[in-house]
Amino acid sequence: MSTAILWTRATATGGVENAYEPAISLVEKLGGVSQINHPGDWLNASKVIKLASDPKNIRYFSDLLIKYPSCAGIEILNQNDSPTRCDRILWDGLLDYVIPTGRNVWGFGISDAHRLD
Repeated sequence: MSTAILWTRATATGGVENAYEPAISLVEKLGGVSQINHPGDWLNASKVIKLASDPKNIRYFSDLLIKYPSCAGIEILNQNDSPTRCDRILWDGLLDYVIPTGRNVWGFGISDAHRLD
């Protein structure tokens, strides 16, 4: 059994930024576990808060989580609260949409280290 972890959305898609589904699909195909990184950055929700609660955006991420059981959840806190402060609003919407389907959506808080040095 191989293991893969999606650590950036660009890496698993050959450098295509913001291509969530191809990356999540590839990780699932390889037998790994993924998470959705930087959803608020992608939505620009830290600047336009209502984007985090927009039903279209909630549906987009919810559909990915439902379609790919290996996608464990979303990043809701990244390093500090400034760029991700609205991701918890999105997470609440995802929980409302996804939990009734019988699965949970984990929220991850990470330091976002890009280098080991």
